[in-house]
Amino acid sequence: MDKNRTYNYYLIVLVSIVCLLTGCSASNNLLPKKPWVLNYQVEDQIWDPHLGRIKRSWNEANQELLQIFPLPTCPGPRLFLVSNQQFNSILNSNLKPNGFYAKESIFLNYSITNSPNQISRTLKHELTHAYLDCLASGKTPVWFDEGLAQFMEGHYSEAEKSRDQRLVQRVPELKISELENSFSLLSKDRAIIAYKQSKLMFAYLLKVTNTGRLRIYLKLLKSKEPEAFQRAFALSLKDFYVNSSRYARHN
Repeated sequence: MDKNRTYNYYLIVLVSIVCLLTGCSASNNLLPKKPWVLNYQVEDQIWDPHLGRIKRSWNEANQELLQIFPLPTCPGPRLFLVSNQQFNSILNSNLKPNGFYAKESIFLNYSITNSPNQISRTLKHELTHAYLDCLASGKTPVWFDEGLAQFMEGHYSEAEKSRDQRLVQRVPELKISELENSFSLLSKDRAIIAYKQSKLMFAYLLKVTNTGRLRIYLKLLKSKEPEAFQRAFALSLKDFYVNSSRYARHN
């Protein structure tokens, strides 16, 4: 028996013993797993010169997400690479995003190829939505979902943070209900501010907590725990909204 087979044999034996003792299932997290494999469909051949960058960015995005979150047990999303016209006809939104995630599918707009870093940033954003959908069964509040997705795009500089705070200050304060539900229900101007505020709220959350508590929060959401936020972060949701709103408005 070679070394790899010997290692796998003893790992399976170890997992089996642990499962007998703890009652875990065969899908226990101790079993070796792999990140989501890229499964894509090219709807327009204009994407062909960019496929190498797509594959590299997909792998990078998965690795960065796996530094924070456990490996999702759901099937990975299918990636659709479409033209600008196809994207607009599918989404029918006045916000003009670079991509969007819908249940087990990610659509990328060809316009993202205009910027060298935009493919990577957009894939990180949309894959974050897919991870959260799987890990919390789609139960995350929208501010958390969009805040984290924007945060995962890349470094959030102090200059960018200050600019976002100034934008948020210029409009009437958003209601909690506007931040917890789909931003597509808002006017274009308020939706833009909702995205900015969500990112600032998540930045504040990271100041007062750690990534381990984020994982606990998602697990509690998936199990339908009614007080998931307070149990995960030892902070009432009401107090968090007050404090993170002040932070977002730089008060």
